[in-house]
Amino acid sequence: MSFSPERYKQVARACKVLEILQNSRYGKTTRELADEVVRYMGLPSVSLKSIERDVKFWQGYGFPIDSHKTNDPERRSVWKLDRSYLDLPKLPISVLELLAFAVGRELLFPLAGTPYWEGIQMLWSKMRESLPEPLWEHFERLRPSVVVRGVIAKSYAEKEGMLSALNRAIYQHRVTDVCYQGLGRSEAEERAIEPHAIVLSGGSIYVAATDAGDDRGEFKLFKLDRLTRVTPRDRHFRPREDFDPDDLFAASVGVFRSGKPTRFRIRVTGHAARWIVEEPLHPQQVVESPAPGGAPDEIVLEIASAHQEEIVPRVLALGEQAEVLEPESCREAIRAIACRMVGNYTPDA
Repeated sequence: MSFSPERYKQVARACKVLEILQNSRYGKTTRELADEVVRYMGLPSVSLKSIERDVKFWQGYGFPIDSHKTNDPERRSVWKLDRSYLDLPKLPISVLELLAFAVGRELLFPLAGTPYWEGIQMLWSKMRESLPEPLWEHFERLRPSVVVRGVIAKSYAEKEGMLSALNRAIYQHRVTDVCYQGLGRSEAEERAIEPHAIVLSGGSIYVAATDAGDDRGEFKLFKLDRLTRVTPRDRHFRPREDFDPDDLFAASVGVFRSGKPTRFRIRVTGHAARWIVEEPLHPQQVVESPAPGGAPDEIVLEIASAHQEEIVPRVLALGEQAEVLEPESCREAIRAIACRMVGNYTPDA
C-alpha cells in the first residue's frame, strides 16, 4: 500500500474525535470537536464538515454516536457517545497478575507525568475496580514481598507537552523542528528531524530519529532532557523501511551509538569474575572460563561488537580486577584515565 500523508492525517483525526467523545460526559458540539482536534494535533484548522464525516465514519462502524438537543442556546446540538457501549466486562484478574503488573508499573515510574503514565494509571484503576475487596486485601498483604529498587528518581512531567508533540509526529510521520543542546555543547542548536520511535532506557526517554531529508542517514538518539522545543511541521516524511530497533541497539549496552563498534577481550579476576557472569558486562559477551593458562578464578570476556565509550566505564568500575586485552586503543584510553586519576589522588609536594 502506498504511503499517503493525507490519509494518515484523516485517520488520526477520526481517532481523536472518537477519543474526545469517549471522555466527554455531556457531549461536544461540532465546533468544540473541531477546536479540540486542532489544539491536540497542531493543525492550522479543520472544517466542520470534516468533523461530521469523522462522526459518520464511526457511526458506520456501529458506534452509538447520536445528536442530542440541549437547552443551551450556545450549544443547541451536541454529539454524544453511549459510553456504556464501550464498557468492558470485568476480567477475572488474579492476585498474581495484579502483583506482576504492580512491579512493572513501579519500574516505569520515570514515565510519571507523561501520556504513557496516564494510560498505565487508567489501566491500574480498572484492574483495581475489577478485583473483589477480599482479593485486594490479599494483594496488599503480598505486595511488600516484592521490592523494586534501582528505578531512577526522575520525572518527565515538565516535558509532557514536548513528548505529546513527538508522539503525534511519530504517529503522523511529520517532519519536526527541535531545539537540542547536546552533551558538552555550550549552546542549543536548531535542527529538523524525522522521528521514528520513543525509546525508554535507564530511566531516561529518547527519540530515535534521522535528520530531515537524509534518506540514507544514520539514526540518532535525542535525549528528551536536552530538548527545549519541539514543533511538528505540516510536511510529512516516508518512514524508513530499514528501521529495526533490535538492530539499532545490537552493539549497545544501553542506547549509546557513536562511530563503528569494535571487538573487545577483557580479563577479569577474583570475585569480579563471578560477578560479571551474574551481571553481564554486555548482552553479547562470551565467557572463557577459566582463562587459557590463567588461575581458576580468572575468566576472559569476548565481546564481538561494542562501543568503547560504554565499555571503558564498566571496566573501570571493576577496579584492578579487570584488564582490557584488546583492542590496544582501549588499553591506551584506560591508561590515560588511570594516570589522571593517580594525579588527582597524589598529595601535593
